[in-house]
Amino acid sequence: MNYNRPFLVIPKLIEQPTWGGSFIVNFKGWQHVAQLQRKRIGQSLELFSNSFLSPHISSNDAKFRPSLQEIEQISLKELVNDHPQGILGKQLARKQSGIQLLIKFTQALGNSFQLHVKQPTSDGKWIPKPESWYFFAPGKITLGIKPGADWKKYQANCQEYDNQMQLLSQKVRSKQLTFNQAQNEIHRLLKELDPWQFVNMLTVAKNAVLDLTACGIHHSWEEDPTLPHGNLVYELQVDAPDDISTIRSFDKGKMQHDGTIRTLHIDDYFRYIDRNTQANDPKNYFRQPKRITKTKNYIIDEVFTTNFYAMRHITFTNATKFQQSLNSYHHIFVKSGTAKITAGNTSVEVTQGHAVILPAMVQSYEIQAEKSTVLLVSSEEKFI
Repeated sequence: MNYNRPFLVIPKLIEQPTWGGSFIVNFKGWQHVAQLQRKRIGQSLELFSNSFLSPHISSNDAKFRPSLQEIEQISLKELVNDHPQGILGKQLARKQSGIQLLIKFTQALGNSFQLHVKQPTSDGKWIPKPESWYFFAPGKITLGIKPGADWKKYQANCQEYDNQMQLLSQKVRSKQLTFNQAQNEIHRLLKELDPWQFVNMLTVAKNAVLDLTACGIHHSWEEDPTLPHGNLVYELQVDAPDDISTIRSFDKGKMQHDGTIRTLHIDDYFRYIDRNTQANDPKNYFRQPKRITKTKNYIIDEVFTTNFYAMRHITFTNATKFQQSLNSYHHIFVKSGTAKITAGNTSVEVTQGHAVILPAMVQSYEIQAEKSTVLLVSSEEKFI
């Protein structure tokens, strides 16, 4: 097979029955796909080390379909193993053995209070997970601890919550309480303890960008009745397993019908959180796009460039095409409109909500798009 070409990325759709929804499926134009009917999708993995690629040349092709489980098309991992420099580029292939970027498109009503460590812990228990957020719509978050908050009271509050949740969990599992009775108790508990009193609560605007690559900072997404879709976030992060990278202190009363609750790591959360006042000031994490190029036909903005990855935002103000060089792989996600991506002798049509990956071996590629098309282009290396 010819690998000197763009490939459609098959998104891995992840069901989240408690906080997922239909936005992602609808955004991708897959609302009529039978296997997705009545599924609550919380995340779409747009790129990760175990992604699968499709040889189809249009995301509109009826044969290009998602899977809620991994399906065997073209394994990106095997492709990188066979052609490390050809996919990653020479510089990246010298530093690492595979793709370390995870790109997620998320619809979330809310998630736990959490943080990621700044560096691997001495006991080997936790590793960092630098991440950045780009909001497709207004959202609601917590970020950092409030100025003047009492750290001992906050920790005691989280511990009391966990103690009470463990008791309720045990009672549901032993049939001493029904699930509905436990929910009433949880509602009372949350109102009484109110862990939100210790953290900064913010409403973020559409197209807001936050860079949390410094790690060590408290964060969460929050529910808001004025935001029916919840938080719609395009995330870039270092691909790190959740069970060794995400430290949680409070899970907002979530309990499964059998009484199961999530394990919290309260002591570690308070051990590794950055208590510096500046580190807990939310304004230090918001980023403003930097204008790179503006022509009569398109605008290119740098959304962020970090030590781990970079992302650009391309807006087409008129129908046009242009060439782009690369020294490592590029991932292109179509936020709106349609684009034709050409490299080697292959052109791939990419519609809203879908993406292609371009191996480093193509060296350059052409983007052709109609007016109002918007693209998000990501890479593990700085753009050239």
